[in-house]
Amino acid sequence: MQELTLTKRLPGLEELGADLLVTTPQQRWLALSRPFICIIAFSVAAYLQWWWLAPIIVFLTFVAVVTVTHDVVHKTLGLNQRQTDLALFLMGAVLMESGHAYRTTHIQHHRLFPSDDDPEGYPAKISMLAAILYGPIFLYRLWWWAFQRNKGKAKARLWLVVEACLPFLIITVGLLLW
Repeated sequence: MQELTLTKRLPGLEELGADLLVTTPQQRWLALSRPFICIIAFSVAAYLQWWWLAPIIVFLTFVAVVTVTHDVVHKTLGLNQRQTDLALFLMGAVLMESGHAYRTTHIQHHRLFPSDDDPEGYPAKISMLAAILYGPIFLYRLWWWAFQRNKGKAKARLWLVVEACLPFLIITVGLLLW
């Protein structure tokens, strides 16, 4: 079997094309709507009692949210600040997590990975069993880390507090409607 080695220079962005830097309105709309299309699909499957389809739709929803939220955090969708805040809020709401906490921790993750001050990277340093046991508190720890890091930033902290309250509100409304 022949070993693959990278001896050639990789092409630069100017050679690949500047079109890689542009997100069209259609691409933006599709990326931001996928999680909600998945929610509609889940609702239809639940209505039809096709429960066998639920795990697949939940997985696709998770992938859609994680993908678009990552794009929003890295500013690759061409959103302005207001649109970015709204997208982080809505995408986080789909998973009942904080999109703004994710932005704070993910930027730190890229800045310092691997480091003791990388809250996203911590589970990679522990055993698989420890990571599984750590899972239920992972998002809470990320949120707390982001909240502490946004000291003195009233707007950022307001988003974090609203996003922290949202899961409780969603669960309460769901129970009341049940």
